[in-house]
Amino acid sequence: MATLVHSGWTFRGIETVVVENAWVRLDVMVGLGAKIYNLWDFPSGKNLLWHNPRRPPAPAPFGANFDDWWSGGWDDPFPNGAPTTFQGEARPYLGELWTRPWQHAVESGEVGPSLHMWAEGVITPARVDKWITLHPDQPVVSLRYRVTNLGAAAIEFMLGIHPALAVEPGSRIDVPARYVQIAEASGPDLGTPGETYAWPWVGEPRQREFDLRQVPPAHRGVYGFAYAYDLSGGWLALSAPRGAPGFALAFSQEAFPVLWLWLVYGGWRGHYHVALEPWTSFPSRIDEASRAGRTVVLAPGTVWETEVAAIVHRGWQTVTHVARDGHITGKEAEQA
Repeated sequence: MATLVHSGWTFRGIETVVVENAWVRLDVMVGLGAKIYNLWDFPSGKNLLWHNPRRPPAPAPFGANFDDWWSGGWDDPFPNGAPTTFQGEARPYLGELWTRPWQHAVESGEVGPSLHMWAEGVITPARVDKWITLHPDQPVVSLRYRVTNLGAAAIEFMLGIHPALAVEPGSRIDVPARYVQIAEASGPDLGTPGETYAWPWVGEPRQREFDLRQVPPAHRGVYGFAYAYDLSGGWLALSAPRGAPGFALAFSQEAFPVLWLWLVYGGWRGHYHVALEPWTSFPSRIDEASRAGRTVVLAPGTVWETEVAAIVHRGWQTVTHVARDGHITGKEAEQA
């Protein structure tokens, strides 16, 4: 089956484009921040992305609190993370583009059609372009990002890849990080805010130590937010138990040197999911990232570009590497 791109659809009144092949289907809400709302695995019928059961997708006013409007799915925040004041302007939570409709077009390419989307900042004089290309005979999604400075002076920005992923007890997170710094935690089970640990163990050694690779059941009632850094490679993976389909990303380590880990196991608003997020910068406030020299600085008229591959995989117990062509290495799960 060739890759197909279907435009002209709406979901809950929001303009949506469908991109699919024989393996996967993406529902992309071009009318709401270019959010990928669904990532369906056809063989299993499983949606790998988490949905907020109490907040369906709906248009939000510019500057809204992202958490209160978050329907789940996959967003790409730009040009900042946490809300703050930077360079004399109030910067909205997770940036300027997630509330806005994006322009879009279907373009032809060597491997098939691509969905091209673009939008411009309200505060930041920048244009963000995003291309989604689905490999015709593999469950591999290629995403290309381009940021163009439209202004007369240099700009500073942060950009993140923000997929909210469905989990179950026994799911496993693999990332090639050396350290993890805790930014938030509901209690000592997920470490102490401000402390840095050797990945993946956090907490008090031999007392309340917790392995961040392991996803506990929702009744654990905890949540945490952390930065995993000093990466030995540009990838991350979430594996499901019993050989069910999982999710992986492969990306440029130079473009995304840090992973933000949002781990929600019943302790935040009663939800159960993880968000495994490559980012250009940390911490989440752009003013603090700027003082640390970690923002991307882009001269007038110049561009910043990078590519990311998303892979739907299955049959892995642990993952030790993910390549952008979809090749995965690790330990295979035992067959039931």
